[in-house]
Amino acid sequence: MRTMIFFAAVTFLAASTAQAAKPVTEADPATPSVAAWRTSQHPTTPHRAAPGPQGGPVSFSNATAITITDCPNPCPASGQAASLYPSPIVVSGVTGVVQRVSVTINGFSHAFPADTDFLLVSPSGRKSVLMSDFGAGSPGVSNIDVTMDDYAARPIPSTVTGNTGVPFVTGSYRPANSGTTDLFPAPAPASPYTYTLSAFNGDAPNGTWNLYIIDDANLDGGSISGGWTITFDDRPTPPAAGDILISEFRTRGAGTTPPGSDGSADEFIEIYNNTDASITIIDAIPGADPTSPTGAGWRFAGAQGATETTFLVLPQTLSTAGPIALPPRGYFLVSTQPTTPSPAGNTYSLATYPTGTGITASGSANVSVNPASATVGFFPDDVGIAVFSTAAAVTANRLDSVGYSSVTNADYKEGTGLSPAAGIVTAGQHSWIRKPSGNRLQDTGDNAADFQLVSTTGATIDGVASTLGAPGPQRGPTMTAYTTTSAPIVHTGDFAMAIIDPLQPSTSAPNQVRDPTPVTNGNLGTLKIRRMFTNNTGLPVVALRYRVSKIPTLTGGAASPQGDYRVLNSPTQTITLTDTTSVTGQALTVQTPAAQADGGGLNTSLAEGVVTTTAPLANGASTVVEFNLGVMVEGSPRFHVAVEALTVPPQ
Repeated sequence: MRTMIFFAAVTFLAASTAQAAKPVTEADPATPSVAAWRTSQHPTTPHRAAPGPQGGPVSFSNATAITITDCPNPCPASGQAASLYPSPIVVSGVTGVVQRVSVTINGFSHAFPADTDFLLVSPSGRKSVLMSDFGAGSPGVSNIDVTMDDYAARPIPSTVTGNTGVPFVTGSYRPANSGTTDLFPAPAPASPYTYTLSAFNGDAPNGTWNLYIIDDANLDGGSISGGWTITFDDRPTPPAAGDILISEFRTRGAGTTPPGSDGSADEFIEIYNNTDASITIIDAIPGADPTSPTGAGWRFAGAQGATETTFLVLPQTLSTAGPIALPPRGYFLVSTQPTTPSPAGNTYSLATYPTGTGITASGSANVSVNPASATVGFFPDDVGIAVFSTAAAVTANRLDSVGYSSVTNADYKEGTGLSPAAGIVTAGQHSWIRKPSGNRLQDTGDNAADFQLVSTTGATIDGVASTLGAPGPQRGPTMTAYTTTSAPIVHTGDFAMAIIDPLQPSTSAPNQVRDPTPVTNGNLGTLKIRRMFTNNTGLPVVALRYRVSKIPTLTGGAASPQGDYRVLNSPTQTITLTDTTSVTGQALTVQTPAAQADGGGLNTSLAEGVVTTTAPLANGASTVVEFNLGVMVEGSPRFHVAVEALTVPPQ
C-alpha cells in the first residue's frame, strides 16, 4: 500500500497586518528614509516639508562644506578635528519637545568611513555619539547622503567579519558605535555620551545644535560636500497588541553546567515582530526621556496570581551599541545566564543552538539575565509573562502575554491560560511554542488554545501531553552590525518550491520514495520527500534551514491518529530522474542542541550545511534537498516545513 503524504511549504502571506506563523515572513521592505532637504539659503535657515499626520517634519540645514582632515601619524587619542568644528545649526520656531530627531550627512566621502566619529550636542547640552568605528572600511564611500535615525530598518554597516557584501550607500541607518573610548577635542564636551538620537527625546529643540566630527586614524581623509541637516518629526505610531508576539518560551529546561544543575534556571523568552516594518525598542510614551532615572524601553514582566513579582526593562540601547530594533518578521531573545549555584557557570543549555554554524541562541546581543535564584530562575514556574512597549507596566501598552491558569492579572495572561496551574516544573528539553495556523501564528486571545508544548521525548510532562519536537529559540540581527551570527528568519514566500522530476507525480519516485528498510527511529522504514527550492529573495543567502511546522508524530507518549513520523538526517546524494539526467540532493542535518534521540518533530530545524558565507546560495539559484522521515506508525500525514534564510544583508 502506498503511503500518501501531503507536503507543502507554509503559504506565503503578504498582508502587513496578518499574524504570521512562526516561521512566516515576506521580503522585508526597507524603511523609508527620513527625508533630508538642502537649501542654498543661510545655513541655518529651515526648509519645511509637507505636513505629516501630526504636523509633519521640519528641517534645518547648514550647507557649508566640511573637510574631514586625515589624522596625523601618530594620531592623538582625541583624533583630528574637521575643518568646521563644530558645525552649528540654529533651530527656531519648533513647538513642544523633541519626539524624534534625525541627522543627514549630505555628500559624505571618505576612503575609510569607520575612521570618522560624529558627536551631536543639543542646545541644552545633551550629547550623543551617532557613528563611531562603524561605516565600513576600504574602498570607502563617495558623495553619499547618510540619514541617521533610530527608526531606520538597518544599522550602519560594520567592518566586522560577516559583513561581506553589505554596502554603505545613500540611505537611512540606525546610529552605531563601538566601545566607550571616544574622545573629542575641545570645544566638544567631554564624555560620558549617549548613543542614540532618542536620547534627545523630551529635550527643547530650539537653540544651537552642534555637530562635532573627527578622524581618529591616519592614512585616509574625506569630506562632506553639502553640510548636514537636522530634522524634527513626529514619532511613528508605537507598536500595538498583535504587532509583537511571544512566540516561544520556557521557565525550566535541562541545564548543562555547573554539574548537578537541575535546569530550573534554564529559561528563555522569544518575541517576534509580527509586522513588515522594523520596530525600534523605544518607550512608546511620546516625549519619554531615556536619560531620566526611569529610562525608556520595553518591560518584560512576570506575575504570580494577581501581582507582578519580577521584571526586566530592556533599554533602547545596550551599553554603547546603538538603538535596539527588531527586523520585519524577526526575533528577539532573552535567555538565562545564572551565576549560581557554585561553582559559577551557565546552566542555559541552548546557547550554542545550532551547533557549528556560528549562529547562536543565546540572548540577543547577550541579553542574558542572572536570576536571584538559581533554582527558580528569573521567572517563577507558575508565571504569567507580559511584554509592554513602555518601561512601566501600562495596560494600554501591553503588546502580548502568556501565563498559566493560576495567573489572575489580566495583563499577564490571555484567556484560559496554560496548564498545569503550578507550571511546568520538570527539567527537560521542552518549550511552549505558539501554534501555527495555516501560514500564520495563531493568536486567538486564549493561551491554552494558542500554545503547544514540545519536547524531545514527546512524553506527558506534569500532566501535559507534549508533542515530539524541540525547543528552537532564535535571536535576531544585532542592533549595530549586519553579521552572520543572526538566526535565519522565515522567507517561505521568497522561495519557490517544486518537485524535482516534473515527469512524475509528486507522490512517486524520485519525488517521493517509500523505503521499508528499518532504521533508528524508523522501525517501518523511511519516507523520503524530495523537493527543489529556488532563492527569490533578491539577495544571496548565507545560511539556510527548514523548520517543521506540521508533522504527525508522538504526542503524550502515543502516536497521533495520522501516524508517527520522525525527522532524520539525510545525506548528500545523486538522484537519477526519469529522463536519465541527475540532480544532487544536498544533505540536511537535524540541528542541535537540544539532542533529539527519538528523532525530530514539531519545531525541529534542519540545516542545509552546504550554504555558507563562503558558498552562498545566489539569488535565482536552486537547491535540491530530501526530507527523510522515519516511519514508526504508518498513516496519511500532512508534513509542512517553512524556509528560514539568512540573507546578506539580513532581512
